Amino acid sequence: MEPAMKEYKGQGAFLVGAATECYLKVMKRMAEGLGMGTAYTVIERAGHLPMVEHPKRVPEVVSEMLQR
Repeated sequence: MEPAMKEYKGQGAFLVGAATECYLKVMKRMAEGLGMGTAYTVIERAGHLPMVEHPKRVPEVVSEMLQR
């Protein structure tokens, strides 16, 4: 994990497409490294660009995170 990420204290969201198997574990580990307030969401039936492949789902995930 990048050193600057370890110092981050705010909320964050990691969105990863389920078809990007190489990123699933890495992104999950990064999200867990940021601690509380960091969401990790796998977008099913999506690859590297979940925001393009599922343009309605991504804003829902962000909205859910902001409501916490």
